Amino acid sequence: MATIRETRIAQETVSSIDYMSRLLGAIEGGNWVYAADKLRQLRGSLDNLDKELRCKGLAHGAAVEAYVVEHAQDYRIGRALYGEAARPTSPKEEVEIPLEVAAHVLFHFGRGGWPPSGFKATLMLAIAQADVVGRGRLALGFPEYVAAFNMAQLTDDGTAKLQAIVGGE
Repeated sequence: MATIRETRIAQETVSSIDYMSRLLGAIEGGNWVYAADKLRQLRGSLDNLDKELRCKGLAHGAAVEAYVVEHAQDYRIGRALYGEAARPTSPKEEVEIPLEVAAHVLFHFGRGGWPPSGFKATLMLAIAQADVVGRGRLALGFPEYVAAFNMAQLTDDGTAKLQAIVGGE
C-alpha cells in the first residue's frame, strides 16, 4: 500500500502529464486561450509536485512508478512514455458518443459543431478544468461528454472522429 506522500507525488506527476498533454493538443489546434490556461494549470501542478518532493517522509520510487504507469495511460504523453501495451482496457473507452455530444465538444474546441445549452456549456468547462480525479468523477454522471473530451484532447485523430459522428464537418 502506498504512503500518503507516495500517493501525492504520483498524483501530481500524473496531473502534470495530463496538463502537458492538453497543452500540446491546444497548441496543435491553435487554441491559444486554452493553451495558456493549461500552461497555468501545469505550472500549479509542477509547483505542488515540487513542494511534495521537498517534504521529508517515506516514499519509495516503485510505488510512485506503479501508480504513474497505470494512470498516465489516459494521456498522450503517458502513452508515449509507457507504451500503449501497458494500458489497461476500460469500459469508459467503449462509450458511444451521440451526435449532440460530439457537436457540443467540437464547438467547445472551435472545430465546428453547435453550441450547447447553459448547463452543458458549464459541464464542458468543468470537464476542461478538472484534474484526473475530478474528470473521473464527472465521467460517472456524464460518460459521453468525458469520453468525447478525452477523444478530442488525448488522441491524434479525436477531432476527426467527432467530426465524422457529426457528419463530416
